[in-house]
Amino acid sequence: DKAIACFKRSIELARLIPDPIEESRALHNLGYLYLQLGGESELAEATTHLWAALKARRGRVREEWETLGTVFAVRTRYRVPFGGLDGDERLLAELTALAPKLVAAEEFDRALETYDYIFELLSHRPGCPIRMLIDHTESALALAEQTWWRSERLAAQHHYAQRIATLAARRAFLGCWSGEPA
Repeated sequence: DKAIACFKRSIELARLIPDPIEESRALHNLGYLYLQLGGESELAEATTHLWAALKARRGRVREEWETLGTVFAVRTRYRVPFGGLDGDERLLAELTALAPKLVAAEEFDRALETYDYIFELLSHRPGCPIRMLIDHTESALALAEQTWWRSERLAAQHHYAQRIATLAARRAFLGCWSGEPA
């Protein structure tokens, strides 16, 4: 309760100054705290605060990514099929719009993580065509391969090689699932 009160006070102070960036950070942190508490009412509070935080974080792709990633984390706590909650399609659209911004900002790890979030949402969307999952996976795989080629450090190449292997396995599985010839 004390942490919640402190974050709410931070939001009030940021609004008084006014400092929308600090307000958005306090809103995000309060949303994250509610996520950690994890009850159904806390998850609803988390969602409200995180969407509010996103407004002032627009244009700062790392902070957009951080907030949308936390909204995604909240969403995954609900045991409701995709499309069963208000905001599901909005979250998917926001993540889909964010991925190319992350690539343009050369935030490749965050972009690949965003591709994973999108895949998770799409794969749980009722009636999602397998072709859409395959196309999405191929896009993520192409980005991972491109990033591997651009990497100069051996550790970075190893990291992206692991991503490539995971995405290639996902692509192969989806191909088998769709009935593509081996």
